[in-house]
Amino acid sequence: MRFAVVVIAGAALLILIFLRLPRKRRGMRSPPEPAPAPAPAPPRSRSDPLRDAVAAFRVRGDDTSLDALRNLLFARAGAQPGATLTDALHALGARDPALARAMAIAERVRFGPQAGRANAADDLFAALDALLHDPVHAG
Repeated sequence: MRFAVVVIAGAALLILIFLRLPRKRRGMRSPPEPAPAPAPAPPRSRSDPLRDAVAAFRVRGDDTSLDALRNLLFARAGAQPGATLTDALHALGARDPALARAMAIAERVRFGPQAGRANAADDLFAALDALLHDPVHAG
């Protein structure tokens, strides 16, 4: 009799332990974890349209984006809209050789031989990087 009581008590204890264990339910799954939100894109430079024009030409590499870049360079030189390189260089004078160099290279990219355009564009990017990292032109 004592044996039967111990067996029944042990079985009851096992049942209680079994009922308290967490169970996985079939058919009902927890929703998947939401994917993390993508990192926000860095803000575009609203304060410097020249940086935006350089980035646009770097990506597109077409005449339209190059013309927009040239127009901004000419405007920084003090030239009026529709000015030629000569007009922009006259407006600039000798006060900013780095800007004059970038304008001349941009002119070579736009109107130089097509075969040398890629090399001229590389020269332009180097000149523009130097120009934009110069404290006089930053921002």
